[in-house]
Amino acid sequence: MKIHEYQAAALFNSYQIPVPKGKMAEDLSAAIGHARDIGYPVVLKAQVLVGGRGKAGGVKFVQDASQCHKAFEDLQKLTIKEYPVKKIYIVKAVKIIKEYYLAVIVDGANNDVVIVASEAGGVDIEETAKTNPGAIKKYYLQGRLDVHPDTWDPFVAEIFPEESLQRQATDICRKLLKVFFENDCSLAEINPLIIDDQEALIAADAKVVFDDNALSRHPQIEDLRDKTYDDPDELEAKEKNLSFVKLEGNVGCIVN
Repeated sequence: MKIHEYQAAALFNSYQIPVPKGKMAEDLSAAIGHARDIGYPVVLKAQVLVGGRGKAGGVKFVQDASQCHKAFEDLQKLTIKEYPVKKIYIVKAVKIIKEYYLAVIVDGANNDVVIVASEAGGVDIEETAKTNPGAIKKYYLQGRLDVHPDTWDPFVAEIFPEESLQRQATDICRKLLKVFFENDCSLAEINPLIIDDQEALIAADAKVVFDDNALSRHPQIEDLRDKTYDDPDELEAKEKNLSFVKLEGNVGCIVN
């Protein structure tokens, strides 16, 4: 189950992972009020549960209320991969000195949980894997719930040479692991993880995917579901405790 960025950022914030101040708005007056409260400049981000938001023009940087007004109305007119934009996340703009990638992922092929990190942040990590695979570093937990200093210290030093950044990165990663394990995630991702002009690491974007099979243990997470993105047949099957996946074509499979 996927959730929106504003929801993932709130989850990260509850684990004390540093995120920019932000609020979600569904109407113009709320957006203007949130932007005023947060303080300009701000960034308006279309909230959709599909990729390609940036390329579709779903992210707008604004300096004042007039720009915010226009940007919000422009975003409301957007449709990204067939999904109309109904929610917009207003966040404080931060000065980006450098961008990194950091994620905790289930690696099914290796039957392990892996921390993936890269200096090539802010871009599609799958594209980086194709064009520059050496830029992606992986740290396998090997059944542990936390990093081990003997192996983690050289790993993090390879990506963050500065000692102050190593401490921050280790702290954020451990908190990201807590998010991952305590909420039964299949993905907890920060892209980009940025260094700002105060030499602080900040999660400038947040993405979380939960294991559907574990949602019964987390009713508060189920409440975050945006049913707009659910297939009606799959949703009905779920309500009746049936496993159903809609496929293209006219071939199906029934298993008892």
